[in-house]
Amino acid sequence: MTFPVIRRSLDVGLTLAVTIVAALLSMAAPVVAQMPELRILASYPHGNFLENLEVQSDGRVLITNYPTKTIEVLHPDGTVATFAELSAYPLSIISTAEGYLVAASGKSLLAGEDVTGTQQFLLLDKSGTEIDKFSAPQALYLNGMVRLDEDTVLVADSLAETIWEVNTSSLTVAPWMVDSALGVLPDQPIFLPGANGLKMGADGLVVSNTSKGTLLSIKVGQDGSALGAPQMIAHVGRIDDFWIRDSGSILFTTHSDELRSLSVDGDVEDVISIGCDGCTALAPFPLGQDTTFVIINDGNLYEGGDDPATVLSLTFAAQ
Repeated sequence: MTFPVIRRSLDVGLTLAVTIVAALLSMAAPVVAQMPELRILASYPHGNFLENLEVQSDGRVLITNYPTKTIEVLHPDGTVATFAELSAYPLSIISTAEGYLVAASGKSLLAGEDVTGTQQFLLLDKSGTEIDKFSAPQALYLNGMVRLDEDTVLVADSLAETIWEVNTSSLTVAPWMVDSALGVLPDQPIFLPGANGLKMGADGLVVSNTSKGTLLSIKVGQDGSALGAPQMIAHVGRIDDFWIRDSGSILFTTHSDELRSLSVDGDVEDVISIGCDGCTALAPFPLGQDTTFVIINDGNLYEGGDDPATVLSLTFAAQ
């Protein structure tokens, strides 16, 4: 004998149970992305100010140490040493065919000295020995550098609303771009640089302005000249140096505790919320990949902190 009412109830109950299980599975917690791993590679006593860096093709990292007038080196095996002792305060370093070009200041901003009129470039051989220098009398405060071509380097000036063009063969300095977008905000309570970091992107030169919290782009002609005025990419808030990732997003230091990122959609978010301790510059480490970066800082020295200055490594989880 069959009981159709009971049978229908069982079928309905089974269907309902399957539906509930499927709904519960669909509501399972999403996979949470892993936070990047931040670790210390090297540490320097409080009072050091690691300002800028260049990663070498052999895996070494050359780092400008502003108050000590030195270039430090982090070797691939993790050991550190002083690579060069300089006659001026180094702001940035870039490789040349013969060795290295260092943008430097004859006086110290940290010591409260007037640095204008003391801007210069130092030439080092490949062993780190200072072999020559030449002045940049019109420059007010040099900062980040990027290569334009084999003999030409572009250099940001954080006070003169200028990007300088430096010929490393003729040792000459000339304006490449002058625009108010590269300058500082008026009446800022503490010194924050205007034009700061420089990188070459897909659409030309990209410039960070720390004082104004902006990222700008400048188109570059086939002859290396600037085409038109700087164009706004985004207002990102506190920014120092930066790196353009393979995806087109921009990873940037803040000279504070955070490391942040600007997405291709224009969203700004923290990558690291605390622990960067006055981070100043970053780059892929080693070159040729987009997962691990080296970051340097001043141990919050500029903002009155008392932490050691450190060299950090940041590794993103594999996607």
